[in-house]
Order: sequence, then structure tokens, then C-alpha cells
Amino acid sequence: QDAMKLIQLLLMLLLSFSVFSCQQMPEDEMELSTEDVKSLKVNVRSAGEAEIVYPLYLYAFDSKGKLAASQTLANETQDMALALSEGDFQIVALSGASSSYKLPEDPTLDAVISIVDSKGADTPLMMGRANVEMANASESSVQLTLSYVVAALNVKLKEVPDNVVAVQMAISPLHSTLSMGGKYGGTSQKIKVECTKASEGVWSAKTSYIFPGNGTETDFSIYFKTDDGTEVTYGHSFKGVPQANYLFNVTGSYAGGF
Repeated sequence: QDAMKLIQLLLMLLLSFSVFSCQQMPEDEMELSTEDVKSLKVNVRSAGEAEIVYPLYLYAFDSKGKLAASQTLANETQDMALALSEGDFQIVALSGASSSYKLPEDPTLDAVISIVDSKGADTPLMMGRANVEMANASESSVQLTLSYVVAALNVKLKEVPDNVVAVQMAISPLHSTLSMGGKYGGTSQKIKVECTKASEGVWSAKTSYIFPGNGTETDFSIYFKTDDGTEVTYGHSFKGVPQANYLFNVTGSYAGGF
């Protein structure tokens, strides 16, 4: 009998626990949490007449830098809106992020974007940011202006000897990362571009996109390979650095050196 009483007591406790665990949140609390979320309409434009390249990535980071909402837009016909609760947020938009760039897998405001190709990126990355405060307004909107966060590197080398069969040019030191919050950093990066023969004695490289310089000077290394297999390097320093949203045109003439 004692054993039966013990079994009955255990069954009553299990039944009580089951009933407790199946209780639902009161309807008024569920409605409150739903009503707290507002829609933030987002509009984007570019500085000047720059083309906005899709896909376009939208992020909203809270006051602690954590991701609160995100959206990826395949084209300009899609509506841009982020569902956010009340509070302060930083809205970030990215355009032109080709496979040359590595975007953070778990975005935070401090997470970084990097250029993965040692030849530089093949598309210019654009970024726009704005701080918004979500309150109890029935409708909220924000307009972001996108601008280039990279420099466009163009290289033209003249009077290159006829026996040269391959030409490369390296540029350093450059920033290697850009945070979602717009801060450059990372270890110093070197970008090396391949040049092709454009005309007699003239070699040039296709435009590539690089992060700004992280020093006060820029070092150039120009590599020649001649038809007999000889390789030679010419160095040069420039008192200046590539800047974001600017062209960085490098032109050199060979006369026993550059």
C-alpha cells in the first residue's frame, strides 16, 4: 500500500508539472510585444551620379552594436524596410560587395569587411550610414547616401624596354579591413596588379579597388621579367596615400629605373 501511495503521489506531481509547463503567455502580453515592433522605411541614393550596384545589403545595429535586423535586396524594385523595436539604431547599407570582398558571417558594428584578392577588388564598394531613433511614431523613414569607401587604382608605365615580357606593380601599405561602423584597420596590406602591354613601350593595369593607405607614404615595387628569364625589381616611395572615394593614378617612365 505504501508503494501504491508513492506511485500515486508521483503521478500527481507529474500531472501538475505538465499542466504548469503548458500554460501560455497571456494574450495581452503577446499583443504588446507585437505592437512594439515598428517598420523603418529605408531610401538610398548615391553621392554624385555613382551607380548603386545590387545586391544591396541593409543592416540595423542596436546601441550595443548587435545586429537587430537585416535585409538583402536583389534589385531596386524591392521595398526597403526593417522591423525594429523602440530604441537607437545605426543603419548601414552596402553596395558593390562582389566576391572580391569578404563580408562578416555574424555582423556586428565592429565586424570587418576585407579584400580577399591580392590583386585588389574588381568592383568599388560603397557604404552609407545613419543613426535613427525609433519611437512611437506610426511611420518612420531614413535616407542613406552611399559613397565609395575604396580608392580606384590605375597604373600606366611608359618607355618599358622591348625585351620585357611581364610587368607587375605592388603598392603598400594599405588598410586591410573596414568595420561595419566605418573604421579602417587590420594589418598592413600589399596589393599587386598585373600589367599588360597596351602599345609599344606602354604597359597598363586594369582598374582595381583598394582600401586607403595606412601611413604617410606609399611604397611602389615594379617588377620586370625579361625574355631571357631575368627578373628585376624597382622601388619608389611617394609622400602621399590613396584615399577613399578618389582616383589614385600611378604613371611612371623607365629610364634605367622609374
